[in-house]
Amino acid sequence: MVAQVVSLASIFFLAKFADSSLFYLPLCYSLSPVLVLAAASLYFFRGKFRMIAPSFKCIDVGIARDILSLGLKFFVLQIAVVVIYQVTNVIISNVVGPVAVTEYNIAYKYFSVSFMFFSIIITPFWSAFTDAYTQNDYPWMVRIYHKLYRLTVVIMVGIVFMQLISPFVYRLWVGKTVTVSYWVSFWISIFMMLNVWNNLHAFIINGIGKVKVQLYVYLIGTAGSIPLALYLGRLWGVQGIVLASIIFSLLPAVLLKIQVSKILGRRAKGIWNK
Repeated sequence: MVAQVVSLASIFFLAKFADSSLFYLPLCYSLSPVLVLAAASLYFFRGKFRMIAPSFKCIDVGIARDILSLGLKFFVLQIAVVVIYQVTNVIISNVVGPVAVTEYNIAYKYFSVSFMFFSIIITPFWSAFTDAYTQNDYPWMVRIYHKLYRLTVVIMVGIVFMQLISPFVYRLWVGKTVTVSYWVSFWISIFMMLNVWNNLHAFIINGIGKVKVQLYVYLIGTAGSIPLALYLGRLWGVQGIVLASIIFSLLPAVLLKIQVSKILGRRAKGIWNK
């Protein structure tokens, strides 16, 4: 929160007192979290959390290979996710036009509130599942999964409600300056529901460290989503581009659910357990 406030304040200051330049905008976005996290690290690791502060003396080279191997998988996975989900604006701008980017972003930011709320709740469970898995506490993992599953359904119902009231919210938010079509809003709401569903299973899998299926799924998505988005975008505009994202979100929606079921049921073998 502090990083976002610093970033917003910096942009506001530059808008008022500095020359217009796109160089300053990414500079604010990039430096704000780095500076805030660096200050927080110095403050906490020299005070309250001194006993668990990072230290070169604590490095165990013997386990570095396993850690770096998993870290590399996470790195490639994150790059693939960024390519699939963040390149949409570029495609919309090139295929439909820059004006359409505004329509898409308004709807996307509106529905992403639900995703943000869900992420805030589920984030602590990443490390919790890591701890439970190392202790073979499967009853706890199954119980928590069912609770998070019910929460996911509630969030999805909330997204449906958000879609129903979206015309009123858009008018209240941006007035008549930008028109967001019903179908663009509808497809983005579907896409956001799939995001919430996939995030539930991805966090559990990431916490357990069995990410190979997820890695392959998103690498396939990286290779196929952009050509499909370009093709459908030329046919149906913004709706087609969002539909391409939905199509490639269906693959992890099915496979990650299967993997979580196998792991929690102690039936994971082969690639499902890697």
